[in-house]
Amino acid sequence: MDKQEMMSLIGSVQMVWLVVFFAGLIVWAFWPSRRAEMDRNSRIPLRDDHDVNGR
Repeated sequence: MDKQEMMSLIGSVQMVWLVVFFAGLIVWAFWPSRRAEMDRNSRIPLRDDHDVNGR
């Protein structure tokens, strides 16, 4: 196996790993048991300052 073939193989493995990682991240984020946490986190930008500071 020469350098060209090795670099091609490494690129292919890296692409597969990134796709699997991305798919796992999407599954983790949209898992049904995480819905309440994600809903709570989605409202963070809409909170008033006094809600965040506890006053």
